[in-house]
Amino acid sequence: MPQAYTIRPDDARQAMAHLIRLTDVRHAVVIDAIGLCLAHAGHEPVSNVMLNDWTVVARAAFSAGDQLGRRSGVGTCQEIGQYHEHGGILMRSLPGGMLMVVQHGLRTPLPELRELAASVAASLPTLVEVRPPPSAATSAARDPFAGDGWWSEKKSAAPAEIIQEAEILEPVPMREA
Repeated sequence: MPQAYTIRPDDARQAMAHLIRLTDVRHAVVIDAIGLCLAHAGHEPVSNVMLNDWTVVARAAFSAGDQLGRRSGVGTCQEIGQYHEHGGILMRSLPGGMLMVVQHGLRTPLPELRELAASVAASLPTLVEVRPPPSAATSAARDPFAGDGWWSEKKSAAPAEIIQEAEILEPVPMREA
């Protein structure tokens, strides 16, 4: 069974606070494998709509980079840095399909950001024990409505004989109008 990871929101906010203390770093976000935001730290509030837009596009961009690496034979993607007119985006993979996205400005010291992002990314994931679902026999033993415990599923040993008696009624005379 594959290993599963999560992050503790309080630990994530504390660790990501180190990232946003760097010069001109604006936001740090951790998203799960399907793009849902697990934690956010930033200098100003961000609407859920904007955060959703960022995480969906970040997941798509990182997935494209990952596919490029796999298909070219260099392996899975660990980090992607994008540089834009007014700053950049650093994306770093975390175990369990999670992704850390850091939005920064032009004055951010990139070597320091990359090193700190790698450290934060290594510290965040927490291994989660995934238990297989209980077997049907175990479930039936605990569930009074499962299996033989439910009255409608009990079958009698012999089929009941159906006897139908008819009641004979005397005809009612019709009235003349």
